[in-house]
Amino acid sequence: MSLKTELNHDQGIKKQNRNQKPGTWLRIQLLSSRDIQKFKILPTLFSKLLFLPVTAMNVSWLLFMIFHYPPHEVAELFIGLSAHQIVWWLLGIAVVSLFHEFGHVSALLHCGGIPGGIGISMHYLLPKGWSEINDTWRLSRTDCLYVDSGGVFFQMLITWVIYALNGSWLNSRAIMAVCVTSAQMVLINLIPNAGSDGYWLVKDAFGIEDVSQSAKSMFRKSSDSSQSIKPNEKIIIISLLIARNIALIYLLTVVIIVFSAAAARLIQEISSLLVEISSFSPSLACSFLSNSMSSVMVVIIVLQNVISSICQMMYGRRT
Repeated sequence: MSLKTELNHDQGIKKQNRNQKPGTWLRIQLLSSRDIQKFKILPTLFSKLLFLPVTAMNVSWLLFMIFHYPPHEVAELFIGLSAHQIVWWLLGIAVVSLFHEFGHVSALLHCGGIPGGIGISMHYLLPKGWSEINDTWRLSRTDCLYVDSGGVFFQMLITWVIYALNGSWLNSRAIMAVCVTSAQMVLINLIPNAGSDGYWLVKDAFGIEDVSQSAKSMFRKSSDSSQSIKPNEKIIIISLLIARNIALIYLLTVVIIVFSAAAARLIQEISSLLVEISSFSPSLACSFLSNSMSSVMVVIIVLQNVISSICQMMYGRRT
């Protein structure tokens, strides 16, 4: 191997390991490489005829979900989930996560690569898909962008199809929660933090590994004019920095409002239980667990995401 080939190979292996973060456990393979290659129709979605129109629809759907479901409505949606709806919600997230990984491997197949296995794991308390795409080291820069974007491409596609079916036919609160959660997951994944799809997109498209560090370097005065950044690169860095910060502020607002609403609901349920403690019975306990399940799950999952973010900041590496 040449030095360039070795670097590309190392980068491909690192892309394979992008899902192996702190808090990941119960890694189960569902399909082998041979099984995946039987899905010949899926890679055709990355053809020039379909990719750009579907991407435009995907982006339109994502913007619609962000503006149509502000943080307080997201909180109301999750707080109203019952215990069995929580179970269906988690199963729905698992399905959406698997489609995300099908997007990566389908893009790899379209570009002539051979994927490894695909499966599901748990990231703290949420199901998360994984795929082996280390064959990307053989691909061109343009093809790498297909693989980088393939996950969110498939995830948005399947989610807005589910959203349309639910709105016109099923009218399920749990499925609506899956769609809203999927939109939040896509937005989180597009933020160029270490290991995310957004990180690889920015790295492969512009050669930028750290948006914040690049911005600091850009604004830092340097006497070496040979290291100056070109005007078009400055526009890219500033645009990425603004988009990332807007997304982070929005997501932080969602976390605070959802957590506050869930904690308030949980406190209210506990207070009601204490008032009726004199007439405590198994049926009362079951009723409490059923009524407060959504609040408990939301509180736990929000805390899990906070812990996950802290772990990523402490132990995450620029892979």
